[in-house]
Amino acid sequence: RNISKEKYAKLRSHLLQHPKIRFAFMSAATSRLYVTFVGKNTGELDKFLKEMKTLFRNELINSKYILNTAGLKYNLFPEGLLK
Repeated sequence: RNISKEKYAKLRSHLLQHPKIRFAFMSAATSRLYVTFVGKNTGELDKFLKEMKTLFRNELINSKYILNTAGLKYNLFPEGLLK
């Protein structure tokens, strides 16, 4: 949706200062916002989405997200035995 300069400045500031945001891009042609959010669990993602909907409910019409998860793999095999 069209966004005023004041709301755009507030949105930009919010995304720049948020500790869990790694990347944000707003398309000028289609008025779409792309955000990379890094959290420990889906609860943090839900909290962020609710926060955004509360702060920018008139500007953000709908949201779609892709959830990527990364798991740590521990290899306890001693590397020195392979040499």
